[in-house]
Amino acid sequence: MYTLYVLSAILLVQFNAFSQDQSSWEDDPRQKPDKWKIENALSALPYFLREDATVLDWPTDSNEGFRTLKKGTDKWICYCDRAATPSNDPMCHDEVFNEWMMANAMGKTPKIDRVGFSYMLSGGSAADQQSPFITDVPEGRDWYYIGPHVMIIVPDKEHLLGVNKDVNTGELVIEGLGLEHPNVLFPIGLPGDEIKIKKARANK
Repeated sequence: MYTLYVLSAILLVQFNAFSQDQSSWEDDPRQKPDKWKIENALSALPYFLREDATVLDWPTDSNEGFRTLKKGTDKWICYCDRAATPSNDPMCHDEVFNEWMMANAMGKTPKIDRVGFSYMLSGGSAADQQSPFITDVPEGRDWYYIGPHVMIIVPDKEHLLGVNKDVNTGELVIEGLGLEHPNVLFPIGLPGDEIKIKKARANK
């Protein structure tokens, strides 16, 4: 499956909107050294999962494939901050969620037959709740920001009936409302929050 991801990148005409359309942000992650990209990408994942994670670099145009910055087991596939958004939003996906991202980025319907998971422990931002792949903010609105969070996708969106759709509540919320497989986002912090792990005291 990993090879399929690399080969499919050659066809990513629409995927470029997800990775590089906005070049006006002051701190363009595409210009960062590989060491920074690896550290930034892995910051999306809990520290105890980082050693075996694979890190891929975003393609810079539709004729390039993903460049492997760190080879892991492919259990978790990570990407550094996107150039297409104003926030710092590295992400790490399992195989199912990564397939969801790849298919949707190319305008295709992903084949989801089991639950998929993603970590974004540095938070992120979005232009339109209809799809995270939209990078043009609707008229009269602005980017919205979400703190550290995890995400899941499920095979049948009918299972999401009744789940919150308001991104302003701070509760778990559905994103990708216009997609065949919306994702459910579980906030674990507010925008701007940083996740810090402390060792628990031993029980007496």
